[in-house]
Amino acid sequence: MNNKQTAMEGGQTKVTEFEPLIIAFCCNWCSYAGADLAGISRIQYPPNVRIIRVMCSGMIQLVLIFVQV
Repeated sequence: MNNKQTAMEGGQTKVTEFEPLIIAFCCNWCSYAGADLAGISRIQYPPNVRIIRVMCSGMIQLVLIFVQV
């Protein structure tokens, strides 16, 4: 997979960097608390990261994640 993508705008080819969408499943008791503290401390994380809070990250079934990809 290439890091760069090409897009057509107004008849001109434009090369852009590939930026993946990262989905983070964060445990309510551990990871999410750290992400919340980072937000309170105004520490920024990339805009392509989406956080989904779950009660326990150990309960996530991998087959459900792979089906959506």
